Amino acid sequence: MKTVNLKKVMKKSTLYYTYAGVGIGVILFFVCTFNHNVPVYINKTAYYGILAGLLGLISSPIIFAIVGVIHSIILWYPIMWIYRRISSKVRLQKQTGA
Repeated sequence: MKTVNLKKVMKKSTLYYTYAGVGIGVILFFVCTFNHNVPVYINKTAYYGILAGLLGLISSPIIFAIVGVIHSIILWYPIMWIYRRISSKVRLQKQTGA
C-alpha cells in the first residue's frame, strides 16, 4: 500500500492556495489599474488605482498561503490520521488472514 507523507500534503496544499492567490492578485491588479472605481480597503483607508492593484497583488498570495497552511492543518491532518488508522487495520487483517 502506498504511504502518504503529511509534509508533502501540507506543502502542496499551501502551494496550490498560493497559486490561486497569485491568480486572484493579478486579476485584482488589472481590474484596479484599468477601473479606478474599485477600492482596496486596509482598515478604514481606501486605496484606488495602481496602488490598490499593487496592494492586492502583494497581499493576495500571502493571505491565500496562510489560509492554505491553516486548511492543511485543520482538514488534511485529521483525514490522513484516519486514513493511516484504517490502512494499518486492513494491513493487519491481511497479515493474520482474517
